[in-house]
Amino acid sequence: MDGFKRSELRLVWSFSVDWFNPFHNKQAGKKASCGSVAMLLLNLLPSLRFQQENIYIATVMPKEPSGNGVNRYLEPIIGMLENNYQHASHFASTYNNPRKGRSTRSMIVLEVFDLQGAKRVLGHCSVRSNHNFCSFCTTSKADIGNFDWEQWEPRKLEDLRAAAEQWRDATSATARKEIYQKYGVRWSALWGLSYFDPTRSVIVDGMHNLFEGLVEFHCRHVLGIDDPDPEQ
Repeated sequence: MDGFKRSELRLVWSFSVDWFNPFHNKQAGKKASCGSVAMLLLNLLPSLRFQQENIYIATVMPKEPSGNGVNRYLEPIIGMLENNYQHASHFASTYNNPRKGRSTRSMIVLEVFDLQGAKRVLGHCSVRSNHNFCSFCTTSKADIGNFDWEQWEPRKLEDLRAAAEQWRDATSATARKEIYQKYGVRWSALWGLSYFDPTRSVIVDGMHNLFEGLVEFHCRHVLGIDDPDPEQ
């Protein structure tokens, strides 16, 4: 995180993919789903990194892609970032180095999604899957009531990458379907990053997990704010 202080400028980023309705309709009216890929520079202080002028919008998807279609939008971005990580980019002249210039190198250290977005971008099975509903452990739906986290077996990076590459290299839709059902993973553009590790770097953001999950359930169902007043 001291990338600003080095002779080679080293930048660390968070990477987020999300979909939204540009018409702002919730219950009725026109419905649409557009997507955005946004990156935040984590070298900046939190008070700066979330300001609109400091957010890098890498691309916008005019509609929500189906299946693994999101890879078509991500592959050019990931290719650019991996090339910069491996070889760096040199600016011939900068403000503080007008003669020699300065090289810069970037790395994605966090991937931030809501749960549905994480499944889609990572190429993992839906939460409705019986055997691969979790992206981080091998627990099946039959054992979903086991809350002893020390018994949960974490997924292994090498197994995930091997399964994703096997799906990518399969020569038929049937073979890909069998691999997906067995291992719960298909190829994601993020595997194009040599350092990508979904078992350590993926975060389900607090807004969806807490505010639109636990807090919404507590307000609407426990407190009953949606229920009509029986006295009226």
